[in-house]
Amino acid sequence: MRIPFAMSSTGQLVSVSEVERGKKCDCTCPECGEPVIACKGQIKRAYFAHASGSECANAYKSSLHKAVKWLIEQRKMLLLPDCFVRMHTRFMPDVFAYSDSDWRSLYAQPEDYDRAHPQTGIGHIPGRLLQFDDVRLEQNEGDVRPDIVGYVGASPLFIEVAVTHFVDMDKERKLRARAVSVLELDFSDHAKSGWTWEEVENRLFKQTQGKVWIINRKAEQRARHDHAERIHRMAGFLAQREREQARQERVALELKKYDASHLLRFDTTGYYSTCRVLLSPACISINLENPSDMTLKERFRRKMAEVGAVYSSQRRNYELPASEEHFLSLGRELYVQFASPRTGWLRAPDVDRERMERAIGDGIRRWA
Repeated sequence: MRIPFAMSSTGQLVSVSEVERGKKCDCTCPECGEPVIACKGQIKRAYFAHASGSECANAYKSSLHKAVKWLIEQRKMLLLPDCFVRMHTRFMPDVFAYSDSDWRSLYAQPEDYDRAHPQTGIGHIPGRLLQFDDVRLEQNEGDVRPDIVGYVGASPLFIEVAVTHFVDMDKERKLRARAVSVLELDFSDHAKSGWTWEEVENRLFKQTQGKVWIINRKAEQRARHDHAERIHRMAGFLAQREREQARQERVALELKKYDASHLLRFDTTGYYSTCRVLLSPACISINLENPSDMTLKERFRRKMAEVGAVYSSQRRNYELPASEEHFLSLGRELYVQFASPRTGWLRAPDVDRERMERAIGDGIRRWA
């Protein structure tokens, strides 16, 4: 196991560049306390390794943890990244999503975002170099034990150092219950076998890479405020949208009433002229399509008046109250009076098809 930092004989955490080669380094493993040697060749990156050749599973993680914590404790500062948080209340309150960028930048105009996401709030806290008044390590905070707690006045910031293990949902839930901000430092992405003091310092104090906000209370508070302002600003738009949605639902419900469960369609005299008889939950609908034969059209109109059908100018057909029995008898009557020898169509639920064929007449059996 290659170890980037070790404990010197004086109890100080040191990097391999600060000590002599081999056993002369006089260092021990930060995790198990066993002696280590400084491996400093000409080609490979220098590192510490156990003198006995044994494996210490947590040595790398422990040494890097200690290095990060020691530096923050000594310098009492940390470069914080930007924080963008979006609050969404459409389905449940106080649901926050974190991002490295502002979602609003995807829209040409601020109004476009407001219309697309009227029930959201955006909170932004710009990144900055934060100076702590006090830093405490591995301090119990209720049922959690953050790696680092930095204080600005009385306000704490929990800092978690992630090398192999990251903040999971259970720990995030416990951290959120503490009502504090939480920042995670990701040190798992190093392509080499170890770290130097300079690299760790750059990550902590000069770079925002590898820093993830788990919870940012101030950004969430700003998102709530932005949400309240947007709801007020978009009240008219939301009311109009709700009315339009209600109208569309009514239209859809109205159209569903006219979905035909039974359909009889047959050819009549004239050029491409057909007659359709439909049964839906709303009504019996009869329509003569392409009536090029004016005599046929007049006969059909008189027949509709005879059976009491009412013409609907909106749907351009004749309508009668919905009745399966009336649909079958009327379908047979119209078929006998107006059908030509050409092909027709029949559609009905399988359970009704045979009965419908018998009720309308023998000729219907040969139709596709």
